[in-house]
Amino acid sequence: MFGPVEIVEEIPQRASIPHRIGESFKSAPTEPNPWKKAAPMKESQSQAAIKAEFPPELRPIIEAEQRCTAGTAANLALCSAAISDVEATLFPLTNGSNR
Repeated sequence: MFGPVEIVEEIPQRASIPHRIGESFKSAPTEPNPWKKAAPMKESQSQAAIKAEFPPELRPIIEAEQRCTAGTAANLALCSAAISDVEATLFPLTNGSNR
């Protein structure tokens, strides 16, 4: 496909978040996701992989796609954190009528 994408910055998550509105708080998983276990590739390793795997005509397109993917991942993390904060704020306002 496109090769590895390096996570530039992670947004800190709360220790406990509500799973859904109306449910009790659940603690965050202690083991990180499998995709976070892999060591991130350095920029030079990523560039070397692109040069070895793709023809020169496609390299700028692949690099642009990787930048776009990294931006999308950052936006997704930001939106996920915002949604979690909204859920955490609204959770105390529920009265149990939607159970």
